[in-house]
Amino acid sequence: MLWVYGNQKLDAQIGRAKINLLDYGKSTKKKPTSTLEATGPSIVSKEYDAVMASSVDFWARSSQSFQAIANAHYVPYFHFLQPNQYVEGSKVLSEKELKDAIIVEGNPYARAAKAGYPLLSETGKQLIASQVNFTDLTQMFANNSEDLYVDSCCHVNQRGYDYVIDEIIKVVRGHFQPE
Repeated sequence: MLWVYGNQKLDAQIGRAKINLLDYGKSTKKKPTSTLEATGPSIVSKEYDAVMASSVDFWARSSQSFQAIANAHYVPYFHFLQPNQYVEGSKVLSEKELKDAIIVEGNPYARAAKAGYPLLSETGKQLIASQVNFTDLTQMFANNSEDLYVDSCCHVNQRGYDYVIDEIIKVVRGHFQPE
């Protein structure tokens, strides 16, 4: 019992230290020019790849912050990257999905997903290495040919959500009941 309590206390101290480090890092950088709550951090570059890289970096730092806050309060944190039909090889697309859910021309979301998801998946590996409880679900439909995606954004039907929920439950349960 003492070991568990001592370990929790150390985890909380580590979480507070991480929060302090993240706050320190923010204080030495240029402040956003617009209201952060309304628009997120300022992105100076107009280059698409630079904007994407900056967005993924912000995403990763946010996850690290959430993990640190959760640790500081002894709360488990779970971060999941949802599946997306534009991730190459992530799903055997049905005829209906090819017609209804894959629209690339003029679809800014398709462009962002095609450019961003590989970066998110790769950065997710770095999150795991830095002790963030991250799970990449982008390949969970890789061998599934059912009709799941219902629009050209990223939404799935009820069966798709059931699969996602089942996978999330499996990961959370595994956290509390290791094999």
